[in-house]
Amino acid sequence: MIPLAFSLASAFLLILVRSTMCLHVERVEVSLPGAKDQKRPYRIAFFADLHLGKLKGRAWLEHVVEAVNAEQPDLILIGGDFLYKMEHAHLRDTFEPLRQLHATDGVYAVLGNHDYGYPGPNLSAPLEFTLGINGVQLLRNEHVLIRGRFVLAGIDDLWSGRADFRRTVQGVPTNLPFIFLAHNPGVFKPRYLRQLGLDQCEDYLKKALWLFGHTHGGQLFPRFLRDLFYRFDRGFYPRQEGTVFITQGAGEVGLNGRFSSRPELAVLEVSF
Repeated sequence: MIPLAFSLASAFLLILVRSTMCLHVERVEVSLPGAKDQKRPYRIAFFADLHLGKLKGRAWLEHVVEAVNAEQPDLILIGGDFLYKMEHAHLRDTFEPLRQLHATDGVYAVLGNHDYGYPGPNLSAPLEFTLGINGVQLLRNEHVLIRGRFVLAGIDDLWSGRADFRRTVQGVPTNLPFIFLAHNPGVFKPRYLRQLGLDQCEDYLKKALWLFGHTHGGQLFPRFLRDLFYRFDRGFYPRQEGTVFITQGAGEVGLNGRFSSRPELAVLEVSF
């Protein structure tokens, strides 16, 4: 019985580990309220939670970059948590493949809790420099106008205490659709809704698309446990503040394994 149990346990662990190396491309269509007829939807490649360092490194990022470019996106968005127990000395070499990302309207990102040292070392400053020299524009509670068609707004990390929604939307043109990029969907917890000013939902937010990472789709948790501990874990959630989409993440923390949750690249076909 002991050899059989050991064999079954080994096979299960092998499945968990191998599942971390199969990048799943999740293609979804999003039609925001008031969408107009378009020749084709606007294509966004979105991923988060690379967590490069202890468990995955440059080779994995090269694989992700190749998959993103194959989708020929209009825009590339990265939802934070680039790091996991990364040594400062390895930053520049590890993230150099980001330079190969190609999108018509550029590459934008926000940082996550691990990037700020919650937990781990705070490498946010050298990471920001590294991202910049590799063509990734970091949004820290700020917004940009994309093609004059929509507003892209990046909210800084929640757990680090840097999230500032009011600053992010200061001076925005409210007659355009919004895409909000943030790391942690916990911004919708009641105490943060009040703290960030999201409890007083403006009409323009109802046409917004919110993109998050952070949850890893539960990573190792079976579905019934995810339902107990996570209010939002992956996929779409309609809210009064707009349409929420949470990606399962492209990397892992803690253990190098996944259960019923694969590393993910989301390709969003958005109709405004």
